[in-house]
Amino acid sequence: MPQSTANTYQEKSVAALAEARAIHEKCKAEGRAWTAEEQAAHDKAMADVKNYRSMAAGELDADKEQKILDQANEIVDRAIKPGSDAGQLPEFRNISKVHLDKIARAALTDAKRDEEFREYMRTGQPGQRMQETRAQQADLDAVGGYWLAPIQMINMILKNVDDLVQIRQLATKFQVMNSSSLGVPSLEDDADEFEFTSELSTGSDQDDLTFGKRELKPAPMAKRFKISNRLIQAAVMDVAAFCLGRLSVKSGYTQENAFCTGDGVNGPLGLFVASASGINTDRDVSTGNTTTALTFNGLKNAKWALKPQYRASAAVRIMLHSDALLKLDLEKDNDGQYIWQPSTVAGNPDKVLNLPVLESRFVPNTFTASKYVGMIGDFQYYWIADALNMQVKVLNELYAEQNKTGYILRQELDAAPVLPEAFVRIQLAAS
Repeated sequence: MPQSTANTYQEKSVAALAEARAIHEKCKAEGRAWTAEEQAAHDKAMADVKNYRSMAAGELDADKEQKILDQANEIVDRAIKPGSDAGQLPEFRNISKVHLDKIARAALTDAKRDEEFREYMRTGQPGQRMQETRAQQADLDAVGGYWLAPIQMINMILKNVDDLVQIRQLATKFQVMNSSSLGVPSLEDDADEFEFTSELSTGSDQDDLTFGKRELKPAPMAKRFKISNRLIQAAVMDVAAFCLGRLSVKSGYTQENAFCTGDGVNGPLGLFVASASGINTDRDVSTGNTTTALTFNGLKNAKWALKPQYRASAAVRIMLHSDALLKLDLEKDNDGQYIWQPSTVAGNPDKVLNLPVLESRFVPNTFTASKYVGMIGDFQYYWIADALNMQVKVLNELYAEQNKTGYILRQELDAAPVLPEAFVRIQLAAS
């Protein structure tokens, strides 16, 4: 969808916020309480802010999804259009092969394997090359005859999901072979500062520099969907491209939800889950906030609880739900400036306390005592491990009565924060 449409909604949102603030400033200047009419007008303006921001975000989300699906959708359009020509099937061989030399099953990534994988997606029948490799894939037999997707398809999906998920865009990402774990050292106790000493002295002993470790072991997530056999059988229908697009879109938001609130059991450990294996409660800051609201002093305390090297990082963000931003509509700093500075361009981050905002629908937004409602952090210290053994199962019998073919796609990942001091969780005051 056009960027200009999202910008129009964003501009309307900013105008509605200005209207709400103008009511507040008028009453403040006149030294009086709000009338019932003014309160109603303010509430309506803030409701408009929320609606317009939601519409702008929806336009951007739809635009991202559309870009990912454009290639597949063009193929589908040609497939169902009478008189359409066959055209060329899209290829994905321009993706980096940085890990190919490390993959034990390197034979699975050759051109013949890629061709036969596409044929398997179309017919559900493995070709000769796939049959030859079946004996080497006993682990895939164990999960019901899944086949390993070509590395080109896997890398394209990971790239597309990066484009969709904000945390992934900032995080540090690793690719691991199969479901092998990635041991992550986490700094539990930092060393003391250096000491000035004499020429032959090396300073006092340091015993409290210790390391803990939470293994990142990719865990499976899966999605099933169906495609009309009419489209599958059309000469120009590239089922692999269509599956790629759908998997990217369907898995993206599932991942961001897990990156925020996952419990770390057989999957990602979320940023808003207090854990000795991730961010412990020592990194929670509630001072200055009330039991129901964020305040300027509370946010300022959280900002300055983060060391300057993290505040200066290109990956630093203040992470908030849209509801938290709306609750900050009248908050000002000590210079009388509103601390929420909304962007007039959709897709560009708002700023709070001069920090770019990472706005996510998955940030907790229950504004009651002791609840987490935001975070300030250097998100490069959130690590994500993606496995390169994406698996596909074709269900060409289950939906036969509907004249459709089903597909199950499984991908595996794990994630966790690895340096607690790079994050500060914003908490409301205790009751």
